[in-house]
Amino acid sequence: MLEQSDSYKTIYEKLSEQNKAIKDRSNKEAKTKIILESTELTKAQVVAVSCIAAFAGFDFVKTSTGFVPGGSATLEDVTTMKRVVGLIPGSSTSVKASGGIRDWTACRKMIEAGATRIGASAGVAIMKEIQEGKVKDEENQGAKESAGGY
Repeated sequence: MLEQSDSYKTIYEKLSEQNKAIKDRSNKEAKTKIILESTELTKAQVVAVSCIAAFAGFDFVKTSTGFVPGGSATLEDVTTMKRVVGLIPGSSTSVKASGGIRDWTACRKMIEAGATRIGASAGVAIMKEIQEGKVKDEENQGAKESAGGY
């Protein structure tokens, strides 16, 4: 576990070591993610840890577990995380939004902000919205394309 008092160098070293160990044990097959609990961090910390995670080779940076009070994903955090990981040369790190995503509208907004994966306990309800045609016609194409992913 990382502490906010750790230096950025220490955080990078710990994350890089953990990521490498996971990748080595799985013959490079495992997808790795780092959960930020972004609502507990300042914007500068979200930027720094997203950058560090991308340099350390993580496959995903995730907004939150969804279990911290007030720990819902925000569009601002998803946008920030996406911009940061996109600036790292050679990085393939993506963003996973999680926490507070309870319907297709919220899901779509997170995807538009840059999330490539969604963590939602309401995933079944979101899929029913799409399948039952409760999504507006102009959203149907995006809903069907997004539903084919993870």
